[in-house]
Amino acid sequence: MFDQLVASLTVAAPRKSREIRAGDVFTRLTATAEVMKDSYGTRLRFCVCSCGNDGWFRESQLRAENSKSCGCYRRDRAIEMLVKAREAASKNVVRGVDGKFRRQDN
Repeated sequence: MFDQLVASLTVAAPRKSREIRAGDVFTRLTATAEVMKDSYGTRLRFCVCSCGNDGWFRESQLRAENSKSCGCYRRDRAIEMLVKAREAASKNVVRGVDGKFRRQDN
């Protein structure tokens, strides 16, 4: 009985993780051929960002698309949001007679 049960179970094939090769692009990061392991045994890949910065990134984070840039995307996004906020604020602000800025009532 036990042997039949074991034989009827299907064993899933081990999942092959996507192999990263030199030249693979992950949003703004381009992988190079350099690979090393950190003190925990995690594989690290040397990548060059589209902005020109470079650095070591975990391969698992690249595969999962958790690492997309060296940090320049976050900076670019913050600047973009700041510009939008300033534009929106400037539409509602006028300079008064005394030179001070005041909100414009609609």
